[in-house]
Amino acid sequence: NSHPSRKRDLSLRVREAEEQMSAKVLSEEGATDSKVRIEQLAHLTTGWN
Repeated sequence: NSHPSRKRDLSLRVREAEEQMSAKVLSEEGATDSKVRIEQLAHLTTGWN
C-alpha cells in the first residue's frame, strides 16, 4: 500500500512543479504579448489619427 501512494505523491509533486513552470512561462509570454499588442494598438490609433 505504501508504494502506490508514494508514487502518487511523487507524480503529484512533479505535476505541481510542471504547472508552476508553465504558469511562469505563460505569465512571461502573456506580459510580452500584451506589450506587443499595446504597441500595435498604439501604431494603429496613431495611423488613424
